Amino acid sequence: MQRIQTEHRIKLAEFWDIQAGDKILEIGCGQGDTTAVLAYMVGDRITTMEQYTHFLAILIQSQYECFKENSLSNIRTLFTPEDIKKIAEKAGWHILKEDSINSTGLQDGRWEIDITLSEYLNELDGLTDVPEKFKSHLHSEMKLLQAYAEQKDIKSMSTFAWIAE
Repeated sequence: MQRIQTEHRIKLAEFWDIQAGDKILEIGCGQGDTTAVLAYMVGDRITTMEQYTHFLAILIQSQYECFKENSLSNIRTLFTPEDIKKIAEKAGWHILKEDSINSTGLQDGRWEIDITLSEYLNELDGLTDVPEKFKSHLHSEMKLLQAYAEQKDIKSMSTFAWIAE
């Protein structure tokens, strides 16, 4: 079923003649399939569905880490490349060069998924000021992660790199 849905969205994007580098405003009202296809077509950071599982693990970690006063976690806050550039420029850096480096062969994706799956319940139990509705949302995301984690072909997300002076 999902394959059929995604194929339909790819046909729409091809009909609209979406090209790499195009700027798109996609106002989502669904589960994100169209967003994923459009991001792929314009060359965004998540380039394959195999990378989605890595992104989901990072998203879950960043969501519960933001409620902590102190953290030793590898993932504490989720920043987009645009966020990082704005922070750097605000600090007085001038971006000379930037790129998204293909990192799909790294093991980071699998590591983040495994850490999230093994530590999630303990992490959530340790938080006192998290609304129940938000915990329920995180539980739903974890169910998705568990289902996707069974895939053998997990790929790490690309690395955003830049040079500044």
